[in-house]
Amino acid sequence: MSWYKMNNKIHKQGKFVNNSCCLCGICGTNLEARKVVKNPGHLYNVGTLFTCRCGQSQIWTNSIRNYKALVEHLNSDEDYYQGFCNDKLCGLCFAPIVPKENGVLVVGHENRFDRLGCQRENHNQQIMADGYAEDPEGNVSNIIEWYRQNL
Repeated sequence: MSWYKMNNKIHKQGKFVNNSCCLCGICGTNLEARKVVKNPGHLYNVGTLFTCRCGQSQIWTNSIRNYKALVEHLNSDEDYYQGFCNDKLCGLCFAPIVPKENGVLVVGHENRFDRLGCQRENHNQQIMADGYAEDPEGNVSNIIEWYRQNL
C-alpha cells in the first residue's frame, strides 16, 4: 500500500479496483469486472462495473480519461498516457461510494477490510474493500488488458 505524508497527516494514495480487492458483505463473493458502462453524470463517462454474484454490491470505477486515445492504443503501438480515473461510484445510481466502517474482520482473510456503501441510498451498503489488494496508482496494465478484451 502506498502512503504519503502531507501537513503532518498521513494519506493513502489513490488505488484502482481489481477483481480481488472487494467482497460483497452479503454473498461473500468478489466484486469482479463485468461490463463497460457509461455514466452520463461523470466527466470521464466510460467505466467498468464491478459486481458480485448476487448483484447487491456494485462499484462503477476505472473510467477512461481519453476514450479515443485508449482505443488507438489498443489498435496500434501508440502509448496511452492519459490514465484512468479511480473515483468509486455506486454501480446502481452513480452516487459516491463512501467509507461506512473501518477495520472490519472478514472470515478467511488476514487483512482487515473497510466497509463501503452508497452515499445517497440505503442499498449497496455492504462492499468490503481490502485497500492492500488494490492496484497501485500508475499500475494500469490490468485495466488496459481488461478494456482490450471488453471494448
